[in-house]
Amino acid sequence: MINENFFLSPGGVFFRKTQSFMKAAFNQIGLNLIDGLVLLNVGKNDGTIQENIAHDLALDTTAVTRSLKELEKKKLIKRIIDSNNQRTKCVYMEPEGIEYNKKLKAVMKYWHNIILYDFTEDEQKMAIKIFEHLKICSIDMDINQVVKNLFN
Repeated sequence: MINENFFLSPGGVFFRKTQSFMKAAFNQIGLNLIDGLVLLNVGKNDGTIQENIAHDLALDTTAVTRSLKELEKKKLIKRIIDSNNQRTKCVYMEPEGIEYNKKLKAVMKYWHNIILYDFTEDEQKMAIKIFEHLKICSIDMDINQVVKNLFN
């Protein structure tokens, strides 16, 4: 059963609380939310490119560019021109970035432990599977087309 009031529902509250927690915790580490998410993505996909980061996180490429510049300025990542495509830069973790990434992963693990504390192992796996499915559906969605369809 679909809840038409998702953002008022438990799912919406979970989303907002998770984002609030991440903003506050990442700030304690010295990163804003977007920079933390981008750094986590690079840590998971060392050598990735900006377009992949934007796609994976469902972020605007301008926000990713800004974040990469900031992370590079902090010496957490480095961008190297791709030898196969001179217009593309591959993004790699710097040693300090790896340390930050460990802290970010610990923050995320802490949050998951709090949220899923009374779930069985099977329930935890199912929750992760459901959120992975929602992520894939959301990333592949053309929001402008969906809104256009809604009002036509």
